[in-house]
Amino acid sequence: MHALRDAGRPATLPEQRTLAAWSGWGAIPQMFDPRADDFAAERAQLAGLLTPEQYRRAQASILNAHYTDPPWCRRSGMH
Repeated sequence: MHALRDAGRPATLPEQRTLAAWSGWGAIPQMFDPRADDFAAERAQLAGLLTPEQYRRAQASILNAHYTDPPWCRRSGMH
């Protein structure tokens, strides 16, 4: 998203597919758990990419970010 914003352009079709596949932080809450040593490198990288406020908001979103499988959405009329 930063690259798109900095370039002042919309996402290309392949980029749109990648962004559409993002399920949110709720799928990997251990990313923000300091006890999860297996995510320490990724957590540090993410903290370096986001502002402190963005990081806080991403961390807060794990409580209400839930992945819904696309086939289920289509069956239920949500997609």
